[in-house]
Parts: sequence; C-alpha cells; structure tokens
Amino acid sequence: MDSSILITLSIPIFFGLILIEFFYGVITKKNNYRINDAITSISLGLISRFVPILGLGFQYVVYKAIAEQYNLKLLNSEEAWVWVTAFVLYDVCYYWMHRIHHEIKVFWATHVVHHHGEEFNLSTALRQTSTGFLWKWVFFLPLFIIGIPPHIYVAVAGLKNDIETRMISSVSSAKSEMSGIRAGRASPGMLDSIKVETYGQKMNIN
Repeated sequence: MDSSILITLSIPIFFGLILIEFFYGVITKKNNYRINDAITSISLGLISRFVPILGLGFQYVVYKAIAEQYNLKLLNSEEAWVWVTAFVLYDVCYYWMHRIHHEIKVFWATHVVHHHGEEFNLSTALRQTSTGFLWKWVFFLPLFIIGIPPHIYVAVAGLKNDIETRMISSVSSAKSEMSGIRAGRASPGMLDSIKVETYGQKMNIN
C-alpha cells in the first residue's frame, strides 16, 4: 500500500493551485479550462488513487521480500547520502520505465491516458494510469537489491511524483503560451486568441 504522506499532503495544495489558475485565466480572459475536460482529468486522478486506497497493489510486499532476502547491502542506510543516491537512481529507473512505456505498445496502452488531455493546465497532470501497478514495480527492483531501504524509497517516490506533476504542468502551460508566438513561420496556435462573434456569442476561430 502506498504510505507516502507527501502525495496525500500535496492533494489540497494542488487543487488550490488549480483554482488559482482557473480564476486567473477568467480574470485575464485567457482561461484554458473546459469543465468537461477538467472533470475528466480530476476523475482519472482520483481513480488512479483507488489502487493504494483499496490495498490492491502488491509491489510493497515484493519490495519488502527483495529488501530482506536479496539485499546486497552495498549502501549504509544510516548515512544521509543514501537519500541522494536513492533519488538519483529512482530517477534513472523511472526514465527507462517511462521510455519503454512510449516505445512498447502494451505498455503504451496503459500510459496513453496521460497524453489524452486537450487542454494544457494543472488538471491535465492528474491524468494518471490505474493499471500501472501491475508491472511498474519491476523497474525499481534494482534499488532494493543494492540496499535502498523501503521507507526511503517510498519517501523519494512521493517527492519525485509531486515534482514531476508540477514540472509537467509548468511546461504544458509554457507550451500553450508560446504556441501563439510567431518565429519565422505561421503557427496554428496564433488562431487560439482570435474570437469571432456568432449569434451574439464570441467563439474561438480555431
């Protein structure tokens, strides 16, 4: 079961940021939220949390067994630098897991939901898979074999996931803002800010 307190604590903060972004967009007339799209993103995010809430994940049992029976004890868990090592190695393992999910179809089928959002905003980052628990854990087994303690892994994973969510949202927002900038050639994003009046209502031309 996912016992990371970091993810739990970040939920109200993240929803607060979503509200701030929404109201900022409304006030500046640059709103990039559609109710149906945002509800879908939030729903997918909540559904993805059902697995740890219901205790369906079995990865913790596997991790604990590996850490106890196949631990090479290459690291001293009492030293602070183990946390740095865990963060770096987790990022390396995550990179290869993410890359494989983009290159192999069966993995892509579980990951594609993360890329289905039509709007670039903070809620889009909540589009997470609900079936990844079936095999994602395999990619992180090396951490336990070399001696990363399970509790350090859980804390690092929670911190990394929170940072990743915020980073993806920031990049997506920047991409949306820059799509209308002309740099030597026309961009379809240039039409996003153009509105025409149709039957008394202003609508996007694109």
